[in-house]
Amino acid sequence: MLNQERRGGKNLFLHPNRPGRRINSPLFGVEIISLNPKSSDFKCAVVVSKKISTRAPIRNLIKRRLYSAIRELNAMIKPGLGIIIFAKPPLLNVSYSDIVTELTKILTNA
Repeated sequence: MLNQERRGGKNLFLHPNRPGRRINSPLFGVEIISLNPKSSDFKCAVVVSKKISTRAPIRNLIKRRLYSAIRELNAMIKPGLGIIIFAKPPLLNVSYSDIVTELTKILTNA
């Protein structure tokens, strides 16, 4: 799981400079927002809607996998960014290594 300090909450969604870059992949959409350039950390939030699965344990599993992948890749994320990940239905049938490689592709372009 990601540290509490790095997890973005409601404030990340209500940020006044919310218009950022949106990058889509087959597994998820990623919105990258510039928060504070002087900050030494980044913020991250994961959104898994009920369209993905109506069962909460499955939605929580997807959230845990995505937060774990972000924690694994935190060295390549620039400080001062806000990252919101929106899960898509194909994410249910994908292995963890595929999630990490897809996130790596997206975050190297960020």
